[in-house]
Amino acid sequence: ITVISDRIERIAPLKATTLTARALAPLMKLCEFSAIHLEKDGTALFPKGASWEKEVSEARQAWQFDLTAHHSITQAQARILEIGRVRHV
Repeated sequence: ITVISDRIERIAPLKATTLTARALAPLMKLCEFSAIHLEKDGTALFPKGASWEKEVSEARQAWQFDLTAHHSITQAQARILEIGRVRHV
């Protein structure tokens, strides 16, 4: 595991197998970061609050991705979004 404490915009593409971020940006922007930093078959895990479905809908306007929404144990309406195969539409 490598933890990087820097602005994601300043980091060279990582080719990471797993990417996670908490309270960083809307899912639309996280998809952009995922496309840059995940390896082809990598997985991103993003905690999202009660508006997660709206963020998914908005992101799907510009991005295609596989999605599994896991229930959060800390907030009933929140989800942990497991995203893979991110590609721009």
